[in-house]
Amino acid sequence: MGAGYLAYILAFGILWALFSWAALEHFLAGLLAQVPVSLVRAPLAVVLVAWCTVALVRALRALWRSPFRLGAADVSWLSGSRPALATMVFSDVTLRCVGTCLVGVLAGLLATSGMGALMRREAALSSALAGLCAALLPCVVAEARLARGRRDVSVVVAPASAVVAVCVMGIAVAPPWGFARATVPLLLLACLLIVTLSLLGRRVCMPALACEAVLGTESDASRWLRLTNRDRYRELTRDARLARRRWLPTLPLGHRGWRTLASRAALVHLRRFEGLGDILLYAGVSVPLLCALCLGTLDGQLMVPCAAAVTLNYRAARELVRVFCADEDNRLVRPLLPFGSLQLLVADSLPALSLAILMSCLVCAVTLGSQGLQACVIAALLDVATVVCGGLSRVMLPVVYRRVSFELAFLAMVVVACLVSLTGAWTFVAAVLAALVLAGGVAIALGRDAGV
Repeated sequence: MGAGYLAYILAFGILWALFSWAALEHFLAGLLAQVPVSLVRAPLAVVLVAWCTVALVRALRALWRSPFRLGAADVSWLSGSRPALATMVFSDVTLRCVGTCLVGVLAGLLATSGMGALMRREAALSSALAGLCAALLPCVVAEARLARGRRDVSVVVAPASAVVAVCVMGIAVAPPWGFARATVPLLLLACLLIVTLSLLGRRVCMPALACEAVLGTESDASRWLRLTNRDRYRELTRDARLARRRWLPTLPLGHRGWRTLASRAALVHLRRFEGLGDILLYAGVSVPLLCALCLGTLDGQLMVPCAAAVTLNYRAARELVRVFCADEDNRLVRPLLPFGSLQLLVADSLPALSLAILMSCLVCAVTLGSQGLQACVIAALLDVATVVCGGLSRVMLPVVYRRVSFELAFLAMVVVACLVSLTGAWTFVAAVLAALVLAGGVAIALGRDAGV
């Protein structure tokens, strides 16, 4: 691939990001203009409280697991030199702090869209400092826990420092200080954490830190697999987590027919509960976003960025048909199941689909207000259409005798929904989605299993 083509792709991506950011700020400014004056700073409050929550969660995790992540090869190479290993830890902390500060600046600017320049500057600085504190706090807690010498003292100091720092962050962002005046206490807390981190770094037991840092890393082969085949990497990671779990939930499987498959699908989702977060993310964010586009709540200039964001989240959408895809790919068991592809799809996806529809309708009813009923209808059709896309990816279509990948079917569904929404009639959007679901169901019923 030539350097000119790479430069063209990079320039196109930068322009797309800039225009998308401007459109998002314009949309949020319009929303904040309709908010009462007393609630103008509520988005900034949500951002700062979110940073406090992140700091608390990471600090609690650092009580038993180090936040530092070093490669096994790096640790083995640098284990003989304490300054070199300390430098590697410093670079890891620095990169993490820079990333959180950048995210904090963007979040602060979005929370104050359409406001004055002074307030936006203070909000961005406050959010960046809160993110910096959230990144430094788990490192300080981990170093206090791994300090050499007085082990009994470190056990008390580590939780105490976590609680005190989170309380200081909460006091800094809460009234009567005001969210716009949280810069000074957050800056003092960040400086205190930096000084504490540098002082504790001299007393840290480097062998213990290196052992904990290696435990959370992965091999070079796994890193390459994550880059080349991310889906396979996710499956292997989840299988490893499932193998490490000591207790697995059970459900009574005393039913017959399709109810056995439905209860088994619910059991699979409970055991592999990481997928539930993806289902809730897709149903609670992506589907309401598409509903807002279909109902005309969002501006037309946000259609392309929102559609791209939903399409890139196809892995979360595919969790709705995870059990069905696993059953279809199991060539030893699939021929013995007395169910067609459509029946198996309905039974295996029923628990996840029910959860997705419930979450989508709840979010749409809360966020879209007067158009909540229309949004719930479109949301349910979008969830069902997503399941149909998963079914099409595992059967040979009757006319073309080929499979359609889930990514392509999902992209077609999103594009059709966005294009039809330009008509401005939600009934037409619902009718088109229902027709797509019906046509996809007929194709799945008439098709045959790809591996049979």
